[in-house]
Amino acid sequence: MAARLGDVLYWLGSILAVLAILGGATVTVIMIRTGNPNDINAAPYVGAGIAITGFIPYLLGRALRYVLAGRF
Repeated sequence: MAARLGDVLYWLGSILAVLAILGGATVTVIMIRTGNPNDINAAPYVGAGIAITGFIPYLLGRALRYVLAGRF
């Protein structure tokens, strides 16, 4: 039972990470397309920050899978 829970939490973390990365890419594209020089200069940093933040749920899901299911 714990192994299944570990797998589910791993997949949930992976899905959240992908959604965060797609959200970061979307925000970056929107900021670039506005034409505002301040937005254009800040867009890569905002997108990278959101994408890095999306890496946290992935790591948590991976760690929970390792602890609960005993596999990498």
